[in-house]
Amino acid sequence: MENLKIMVETEIITKYFIANQKLTNLVNEKINFLHRIDPTIKSAEIVLTKNDNSEYIELTIYAGHGIYFTKCSSCPFEKIIDNAIENVISEIQGMESISRITS
Repeated sequence: MENLKIMVETEIITKYFIANQKLTNLVNEKINFLHRIDPTIKSAEIVLTKNDNSEYIELTIYAGHGIYFTKCSSCPFEKIIDNAIENVISEIQGMESISRITS
């Protein structure tokens, strides 16, 4: 697997399991994707929780103009991460719309 260039300081916290390198790389890849959409993103905190029958993600993104936050649950983590990223993209686009209206 190629080395992933980390563009955003990312902290991944896992609860009740240990994340493998594939999952860690996927999370970093998705956060880097968000950075391309909003270059003011400075850091991210991702909490991944695995319970008996479900998986949860809490995603907090710290950007130059505010904080994006989302929670999602489902199975597997790969699907949840995509849902969380889509939620943050919607927040970014909403912030851009507000900026255009107030400018």
